[in-house]
Amino acid sequence: MTQTASLTANLIRAAKPAAVNNAAPVRDTSIQIAFENPAPSPARTLQQSLADTYGSCASTPCRRAQDQQEQINYWKRLATTDELTNLQNRRGLNLALDEEQENLDNGTSQGGVVLFVDMDGFKSINDRFGHEWGDRCLRIAGSVLGGIQTLIRDTDIVTTANQDTSTAARFGGDEFVVILRDTTMEKSQDRITAITQKLNSMSVYATNRQPVHEDAPEETYMARIRASIGAFEYKPGDRLVDVLKQADENMYAAKQARKAAANTPAQVITPI
Repeated sequence: MTQTASLTANLIRAAKPAAVNNAAPVRDTSIQIAFENPAPSPARTLQQSLADTYGSCASTPCRRAQDQQEQINYWKRLATTDELTNLQNRRGLNLALDEEQENLDNGTSQGGVVLFVDMDGFKSINDRFGHEWGDRCLRIAGSVLGGIQTLIRDTDIVTTANQDTSTAARFGGDEFVVILRDTTMEKSQDRITAITQKLNSMSVYATNRQPVHEDAPEETYMARIRASIGAFEYKPGDRLVDVLKQADENMYAAKQARKAAANTPAQVITPI
């Protein structure tokens, strides 16, 4: 064998892996096992725990968006709710009117009826028994109008704070506004009658805060709640601001007619 051939053979033998005790080489599988079954990272474990507890949205920006929307809804309800009656306040009413006006303009609403409600003789209750009892009367009226969905269809608006499809609003003082949508005066007449009868069938019982003289015993009185309602129908092309004014005028006319027909004061307070 030449010197060159001998050197080449030695290099080949050196390049081959040496057997240990003539045993087959052992393949290290630790890397492969770790790759196939990776240990969960702490971050992933926390994310899964939150997801199991609060839902898949809990640990993502989606959860933060939900929290923000809940805050927005809370402040919106606070800003549009009348604290005394839990109906929509004047701001909430304006939003409801704006929305219905937009529906009229884009053709998604075919019209409806606006009711303007005013308590009769409310000032005499305040003057005789104090504002606490006047507030009770307003809360009673609010409960009737707030539960008005039992007297009208589900598609009607009575703008309440708790429901979007049925809403009643306290316009201010002892005045309220109801919006009935997708109806006509003829179709809603039975419902208007039911609302009127319900409002005029309630009473409050109060103790006179100003007795005739110091030694006079307290007397309990019954004050009948009375309300007048004006209605006006609106159609596409109408402006709800004008419709509201017309409903107010019709309410005032109804109030005067009730007084003239009964020939008695608007509020009847009798001792019991």
